[in-house]
Amino acid sequence: MPAIRTPNDLVALLKGRRLELGESQTQFAARIRKTQSWVSDFERNVTPNIYIGTMLEILSLAGFDLNAVSREARYDAGPDEDDDDADLALDFQDDAGGFTP
Repeated sequence: MPAIRTPNDLVALLKGRRLELGESQTQFAARIRKTQSWVSDFERNVTPNIYIGTMLEILSLAGFDLNAVSREARYDAGPDEDDDDADLALDFQDDAGGFTP
């Protein structure tokens, strides 16, 4: 799973989730309690700074579970449990087979 280290990574993550769900910007906006124009701005990375609480709520509404794992813990997990060097793992449950950002 790729690491989330920049705002562009979050943009790609949420846009990918919207596309995986097969939703229009309007439909996805309703899911995350924002407007279509907000989603459009976000996907073009022109959204002003967002409070961390707002971003966490958006990720949750989009269907992600957040799990922060220290680098040390991920490296100590060994090759069977550690699939990359990500600092933050984002997962969600989806009946349609899932999405891997």
